[in-house]
Amino acid sequence: MKAVQVTLMAIGVLGLVVVVFAIIGLFLYTLTPSLKSDISIMPVTYDAVQNYDKKLTTFKQQVRDATVAKEEKRITLTITEEELNSKLVEMLAEGALPAKEVLINFEDDICVAYVSLINPGIDAKLAGVAQLDVEDGNIVVYLTEFQLGKLPTPKSFDRGVNEVLNILAKLQEPFEELPVEMNEVEVDEGKFTLEVVTIPAS
Repeated sequence: MKAVQVTLMAIGVLGLVVVVFAIIGLFLYTLTPSLKSDISIMPVTYDAVQNYDKKLTTFKQQVRDATVAKEEKRITLTITEEELNSKLVEMLAEGALPAKEVLINFEDDICVAYVSLINPGIDAKLAGVAQLDVEDGNIVVYLTEFQLGKLPTPKSFDRGVNEVLNILAKLQEPFEELPVEMNEVEVDEGKFTLEVVTIPAS
């Protein structure tokens, strides 16, 4: 009888420890990652959204013109932090992204991003440092640092990484149906430049 009581007590204590760790983990999961403090908050303006849309429209038209003229032409598109973050706020308002907040800074050769994801139950707060490159005609994103709330995340942690990459991939959608091959991507202080090569119409 005593052995049964000791076993039940041990199970109860173990259960309590698991619950405490689960609560602590949940709390850390909802905290803001320390990387967010490194991100500058850009002013969000209507003019910046208009600039973003105008640049993209002009870029697409240049691509179409070159394609129709059967030219293999290099065309560049440069977007500033203010333009991109203003556009992201518009996309969030339209429900185009599975997030409450997205912030992206461009620094020399890297992007620093913060995302507050809409998650069933409790929202997840993620941050990461990424390098961009072009491989096989597509933009690829390499996360060099990743944070999920204040939780220590192992290198094998995939879900949050995939969510961040999915949001960054959303930014490629305007280029997916264009007859171009991505040639080069360059990240400088406060701006992002993409160079494509047009594919002449057959």
